[in-house]
Amino acid sequence: MLCWTNVINAQQITFSKVFSNFQLNPENGVVIKETNDGYLLLSFSSCLDNNNESCCALTKLDQYGSIEWFKQYPFHQGSNTLVVHSDLIYVAGHTNEPNSRYTLYCIDSLGEVVWNKVYGDSTKNSQFPRLALWGDKWVLCGGQDRNINNHRAQILYFVVTDFDGEQINEFYYGEDDLATLAVKSIVSTQGDCISSFVYCPSGCFLDLKAGVVAFDTSGILQWELDLPFSYNPYECVLAQIDSNTLAIKWFVDNTTIPNHDLTPPAIFLTDMSGNVLDTVVFQNQTLKEVRNMEPVWESGLVGCGHEYPNYINLSNPKLFGWLFRMDENREVLWERSYLDSTYQGRTFGLLYVIPTSDGGYLATGTITNYMTGVWESHNWLLKLDSMGCLEPGCSNVNYITETEEAVFLKGKDIKIYPNPASDYVQVEFPADFDIGQNAYAVLVSNTGSIVRQEKINASKSQLNLSGITSGMYYLMIRRGNEIIGSKRIVVHQ
Repeated sequence: MLCWTNVINAQQITFSKVFSNFQLNPENGVVIKETNDGYLLLSFSSCLDNNNESCCALTKLDQYGSIEWFKQYPFHQGSNTLVVHSDLIYVAGHTNEPNSRYTLYCIDSLGEVVWNKVYGDSTKNSQFPRLALWGDKWVLCGGQDRNINNHRAQILYFVVTDFDGEQINEFYYGEDDLATLAVKSIVSTQGDCISSFVYCPSGCFLDLKAGVVAFDTSGILQWELDLPFSYNPYECVLAQIDSNTLAIKWFVDNTTIPNHDLTPPAIFLTDMSGNVLDTVVFQNQTLKEVRNMEPVWESGLVGCGHEYPNYINLSNPKLFGWLFRMDENREVLWERSYLDSTYQGRTFGLLYVIPTSDGGYLATGTITNYMTGVWESHNWLLKLDSMGCLEPGCSNVNYITETEEAVFLKGKDIKIYPNPASDYVQVEFPADFDIGQNAYAVLVSNTGSIVRQEKINASKSQLNLSGITSGMYYLMIRRGNEIIGSKRIVVHQ
């Protein structure tokens, strides 16, 4: 188990970063991990050749959030699927074939594939495995399809491998339920594989439940915990926060308190045998949701998700990224909500958060932008200090107005200048860049309207600004269906 201890008096770096592979398909940051020299970000992505397949996008960042390298791999990863161990990177997911199977990739520190293996019956659909290091083995826990009354119904499917990816064992859980979906797997300090999941006992209509199960290294069930019914379809996540305690997020029934959520999110604190010791309920009128929790070892936990701070007072409330910190006494120390207004779009919230070795926190999620005429979807990174602040002394609700411009990973070395501009804007590509036959410079107003478009035929091209009124615009570099560059520019006439 990798646990960071807060570094007292260390300088805590903070930033808000936005970057993406390309815009026409969503790309969502789902897992962030710290390495000894920076961070690794795992994100959902569509493959670069636009063949409608899903790819795993992996980005190496330095401690300031700047991109060192970016790689894509031809499989569909889920959340909670990235582990860094002995200077190697391990990522689990499933293949893109019609009957998908589990896959496990071993990747070196430069993003090159060392090996990859597949697991599961090719006549069945095995999807979205979660990955955990289990002593000297790996365990993948996801779902495998069954046919019940001519309907697909998943059962929890576990695959255990050695360090070289060779399968050792497999086992199942959830045969009595209609459908079961894995959410997160961890390995406890006692050596058990503990997995959380959501399931439908019967009809999958209003009978959504959640549970947690623990298995020993032979795949023998040690204990199970059943959690209440809920109307909310979100995750049941878990974390071990000290040697004796598990924190499990699910929902509690709250139908008796007016003007509050029917099933507000709650954290169930249990012992290491799944016996509930205490419950912390996020009683609220703002529709908060916890998407992930990570331990601050023996000092509580940090969590993230989303909320609507102005849900009751506004007819069209905005979704914010939400973080909270709970101490070892089960008291919530602070809550922070963030919305990046730079792109005048919206966020899907924050999907993953970790404590960092400098005593701060790093969270990732998604920011969307509608200003360029297409629905852009970017990875969003927030590096915060020990109080969850981007700037010291922040409030509970924070609007970010100066996030750096989105970095497009395929075109991050394209230069666009001058800025501000009056007569023209110069677009300059690296000498070895493949421009292709269908590249355009597109000037878009701050209302999303295209005001000028010119084809790019050379590594250095100019967009004429004559007749363009003063104001703020976006200059997009489009190649076929891809947008490989975008920069806000100010025109002064």
